[in-house]
Amino acid sequence: MVRPLFQPRSKRPSDHDLAPAAEPASSEDSPSPKPLYAVPTIKEYFQDLDEVLAVISDGPAKSFAYRRLRYLESKWNLYVLLNEYRELAEMKVRCFVS
Repeated sequence: MVRPLFQPRSKRPSDHDLAPAAEPASSEDSPSPKPLYAVPTIKEYFQDLDEVLAVISDGPAKSFAYRRLRYLESKWNLYVLLNEYRELAEMKVRCFVS
């Protein structure tokens, strides 16, 4: 069984916790508008930082990410080699039209 690398805590702000976008204030509105998002406490910040650092320092995850990035880079290089002339032609057409 594969264990997840990151399990969020149950008390994280969700979309339902966010206040709606602030409307223009009028003189009859409440004196203090609601914040647009919840700011975490310093304790929550450091707990989240510890979780992120734990994921970063995990050996298998780091190896997988490195191999995946190398794979994606090779796919990009292949795309560039195969479509270089087509993209140059499209760029000239766009510059000519503009």
